[in-house]
Amino acid sequence: MVDIYTDESQPPFTTDSYVASGKIDIKEVEEPGRGKVTQFSYNTDEGVAFWQGPIGFDFSKFKYLEFDVKRLVDPRKKGGLVMKMDCFYPCGTGDISFEKAPVGEWKHYRFALTDLVKHPGSTLNLTDVNTPLVVFPDWSNQNGVVLRVDNVRLLRRDQ
Repeated sequence: MVDIYTDESQPPFTTDSYVASGKIDIKEVEEPGRGKVTQFSYNTDEGVAFWQGPIGFDFSKFKYLEFDVKRLVDPRKKGGLVMKMDCFYPCGTGDISFEKAPVGEWKHYRFALTDLVKHPGSTLNLTDVNTPLVVFPDWSNQNGVVLRVDNVRLLRRDQ
C-alpha cells in the first residue's frame, strides 16, 4: 500500500490546483471521527484539485486507487463528480465521472488501475504517474461546491 493522502502519509505528494479563472481554496481541516482531511472549496466553474509528486512513480504493481469523498456543500441542482490520474499531462486517463454521495455523507470509492488504463481515450502510463488523483465537480458547474477528501491510497491487492 502507498498512502497518497492519509493521516500517516508523508511527501512527496502534495495538494495543488489548476484554475482557468477564479480559485480553489485548499486547506486541511479536522473532521470528527477521521482526523485531518483535505477540503477543496470551489470559487470557480473551471478548476481541478489534485495530489501531485515531483517525479513520475511506477504504479504498475498496484491494483487499486481508493479514496473517500464528502460533499460538504453543493448548491448545484444537477452535477456529478469527476476524477482522473495523470502521467505528466496530457498523459492520463481523461475524465472519469463517478457517483456522488448525498451532501454531508462520506462515500468510499475504489477504481481498478486496469480500468483506468482501459478507459476510452486513456493514455495512462502506470510506470510514470506524477498525479495519482485529480478530483473535481463537473467542469463549468463547480462554483460553491465544497468537497472533503480523505484516505487516498494505492493498494496492491484487495485489502
